[in-house]
Amino acid sequence: MEGYKSTIVKVSDIPNATLDAMCRLYLTYYDNSDAERFRSDLALKKEALLVYKQQLLVGFTLYTVYRETWRNTALRILYSGDTVVDRAHWGQQTLAFSWISRAGQIKRLEPDTPLYWFLIVKGHRTYRYLPTFSQTFHPHWSRPSRNLKLLADWLAEKNSARTTIGPTVSSPSTHLGDI
Repeated sequence: MEGYKSTIVKVSDIPNATLDAMCRLYLTYYDNSDAERFRSDLALKKEALLVYKQQLLVGFTLYTVYRETWRNTALRILYSGDTVVDRAHWGQQTLAFSWISRAGQIKRLEPDTPLYWFLIVKGHRTYRYLPTFSQTFHPHWSRPSRNLKLLADWLAEKNSARTTIGPTVSSPSTHLGDI
């Protein structure tokens, strides 16, 4: 699939017209939401990976990286959510390849500090990428990890206080991958 390109932008640098396009795309695919909730969650993220076909925004993902200390170990958390691709562009791999490239860049900044991808999964497409993007992950269909489950639960509880999506964060659709 040719003609796709991606760019990474600081959330604070996204032009209003692009924010409006992102919001429209988001509201097309997320039920029981509104522009205020989108903007509120957007404010919690630091970067956006935007995918275009020619000049048209066809997808994006939002994320932030922050630090935590868990069990006396310093960690970096790559927290993502709100990934949307317009249905007409499902199947393109620009978002996936750009995402793994960005995650690798983030890991290389501090290679000795564990980096965990903490994400909220709405559908099966993102979940299917976990084995590709993560060394180990929770939940896993055949190799459960008690430590990752405990860490995921702890992160979900901490993040429910700072996110606008409330109970969804601590639902079974919360996932954690060790990058």
